[in-house]
Amino acid sequence: MQSQAVYILLALLSAIMMGTIGVFAKYAALPAEQITFFRLLLGSLFLIK
Repeated sequence: MQSQAVYILLALLSAIMMGTIGVFAKYAALPAEQITFFRLLLGSLFLIK
């Protein structure tokens, strides 16, 4: 039962992080291509680990 709570917490954390991408994009002053590249790079690194 506790492992299910951990997965729910991780899902909520990922949803919050995905929701804040607009804030980071606004203040980063980088092109959309670079923001997308690094976002996908970090995501793939987390999935590999």
